[in-house]
Amino acid sequence: MVVVDVRIRTEGGTVSSVAGWLRGLNGVVDVSEDLASGFITSKVEAGSLAEIVDGVLKDLKADKRVLEATIVFPDELMRRETSWFSVISYIVYPILWILPSVPTLFGWKSMDFLLSVPVIDVPFPIIISVWGLVIVLQIFAFASTRLRLNEGGCKDVENTAVLITKGPYSVVRHPHTIAGLAVIVLLPVMLSMLIRYTVLSVVGQVLIFAIVTGIQVPKEEEFNLKKWDGEYETYMQEVPRFNMILGLLKRSKRAREHRLEKNMEDVAASVGQAV
Repeated sequence: MVVVDVRIRTEGGTVSSVAGWLRGLNGVVDVSEDLASGFITSKVEAGSLAEIVDGVLKDLKADKRVLEATIVFPDELMRRETSWFSVISYIVYPILWILPSVPTLFGWKSMDFLLSVPVIDVPFPIIISVWGLVIVLQIFAFASTRLRLNEGGCKDVENTAVLITKGPYSVVRHPHTIAGLAVIVLLPVMLSMLIRYTVLSVVGQVLIFAIVTGIQVPKEEEFNLKKWDGEYETYMQEVPRFNMILGLLKRSKRAREHRLEKNMEDVAASVGQAV
């Protein structure tokens, strides 16, 4: 059983009528209204989050008196970034990347021994290609962010009530993570003409990549399975985690199957009309 709060903003003067209507809806266990602000908070329970989205939330969004309806998740259904990941990403990794360049960047002679750290020369065409790849992935991520914000049911870019499976999410399950990981991991390559790209940078890149792909993403998928259960399990079978090429091939296959199914339905309808 899932229990969540739904926060509703109504047109002026309709708070009481909407609140009264809400009390009669299936799954609504409590309703509190604030006449001054025009907001209503309703506690809703159902067998799954999908039932709440397809039930009460759908009914609310169809009501012209309701200006906005968003789900407020309990703590156990909220995504949070772990502190240790932030420490590694924003402290340890930058140190590994920038430290070998400290003598040349700041003129600190006492740290000239860092100049002995082996440097990796990156050809200019590769640097340009990496910049292009990162920019394309950021556009991909922006599209996924807009979808979560506009269609996720929570007006939140991090947490959604609706499992979004279209747009970038029809290609890979973690488009935003791919884009973020690309920026973090490829930044030393992108700026290698300004800051020395060394073996320590590579150590940091491998560390971040291993943590994100081996710990953070699997943990997030466990969370999503808890949140959406079988719906997310089916999604996992249809859409790859990171492989964009495979994802595009699978999406193309699903589109062909959908067109074939639609054509068969049209043919059946035509035969039925002829008979």
